[in-house]
Amino acid sequence: MRNYFLYFLLSLALIAFVGMSIVYKSEAHRFFGIANSDAVEINYPYSYRVEQLYVKAGQSIRKGDLLATLIRQDLSLEKKMTTNQLAEHHSEEKLKVNQLKSQIKELDLQYKINMDNLQFTISDLRRKIKINKELLATIVGESHSNLNPLVLQLKQLKRDKNNAIALYKGQKRGLSKELNDQMQLFKNRQTSLDTELQGMKNDEKALVVVAPFDGIVSSINHRVHEEVEAFAPLMLLNDAKPTYVKGYISIDNKHQVHVGQEVKIQPITGLDRNTTVEGRIQSFSANVLPYPSRLKRYQNVEMWGIEVIISVPKNSFILGEKIIVLNEEKKETSSSDKIINYFYQASK
Repeated sequence: MRNYFLYFLLSLALIAFVGMSIVYKSEAHRFFGIANSDAVEINYPYSYRVEQLYVKAGQSIRKGDLLATLIRQDLSLEKKMTTNQLAEHHSEEKLKVNQLKSQIKELDLQYKINMDNLQFTISDLRRKIKINKELLATIVGESHSNLNPLVLQLKQLKRDKNNAIALYKGQKRGLSKELNDQMQLFKNRQTSLDTELQGMKNDEKALVVVAPFDGIVSSINHRVHEEVEAFAPLMLLNDAKPTYVKGYISIDNKHQVHVGQEVKIQPITGLDRNTTVEGRIQSFSANVLPYPSRLKRYQNVEMWGIEVIISVPKNSFILGEKIIVLNEEKKETSSSDKIINYFYQASK
């Protein structure tokens, strides 16, 4: 009985060894892989709290679907502070501008008063000089002398008037420039604060997470009300249809394929198992990796090889579907192929 059992174990080992040998030799013209799609990781360069989630892992999504809403505590605080700064800015601007306008108005009023007083005094002196001139002409028959104190006083008043005009123009020019400079300064500050607020509003819009394309929610890494650190992934999205195949080939057969090579891609199971599309090898892994469990018939049998990335055009494959990669014309199914299928195809 014991001998029979040992014989049975040795037979199984021999079959496994022969099967594995056939598998690796068969990879000269075919190997296996899994259909995958490009993934997009949803993350943000700031910390936030998950307010609500509207999807679950594995759920199909359409472009524009609402996926989640987030809350940034720092953004709310920053927005409030900036709004307060803007209000203080408006108050400061109003006060400063009104002060300068008031100074200009006061300057204009004082100038008018001074001009009126000087003009009145000048007119009065002219009247007195005229009267004196007429009196002198009547009494002594002589013309008015330029040495008349009133005439000298009139000349001085005219000089005072010209000086007052020049002083007024200089003061007003200075106040007007200060007013314009202050208004430009406030305008620049206003623009800066408005830009900051607009940026915060745009950030608030970004806190509404929408689907960028039709696809599937592969995973969700955080729960509702959970605090999320900056750059930590919130969720992972995949295209609805596979965009590449991740295949595996033994290191002994790596020389049979090369980057840029066109290969045929065909699903192993499903309704579209006879559908074939053309793919192109994009890259190889730099190191030897273990085969995924889904590509092994026996989970306790270790298999190692090179990972091969193959781009595929638009197709009807299913994400995660097992794929056979043919790098030469498909041949008639042989007993070797049956053994390969036996080792690689998992139970449906």
